[in-house]
Amino acid sequence: MAGHCSRCAKCYRTMATLDAIGEIDNFAGVFDVPYYRKNRDVILADLRRRAAESPIDRSIVALFTAA
Repeated sequence: MAGHCSRCAKCYRTMATLDAIGEIDNFAGVFDVPYYRKNRDVILADLRRRAAESPIDRSIVALFTAA
């Protein structure tokens, strides 16, 4: 894995967005996809929690509910 830390809020948002649109596997060279998959429930719960205050997180959560 090279590129991003895959542990910060920005990476979580990006990986969750890629997951929601079915493209996460195409970015395995940039993000730690196994880490994301292992922690997916916690990451998505964190995004849902922050969605009340963050329009960015709210839009990502909406992607999952639309899918």
